[in-house]
Amino acid sequence: MVHLKPRSQRTQLVNEIIEDLRPKLAAIPGIKVYLQNPPTIRIGGQVTKSLYQFSMQSPVKEELYEAARKLEAEDRGSGRACRT
Repeated sequence: MVHLKPRSQRTQLVNEIIEDLRPKLAAIPGIKVYLQNPPTIRIGGQVTKSLYQFSMQSPVKEELYEAARKLEAEDRGSGRACRT
């Protein structure tokens, strides 16, 4: 993850920087880089360092919470860590 200087301190927009960097990074043997400009407001999911993310949705809060409790209990029983 890279954080740029504030907009007032640079001459290029984020997407221009990404377009400049893509060919330069693609020329480096042995690496694959995926440059993204994430939205300022994120709807659904969250930025995470995890390889996987699981999101549950339901219009009925009680059913959602019960399903989440069951999933967490099952995950804990399997020996894998579950973060809530």
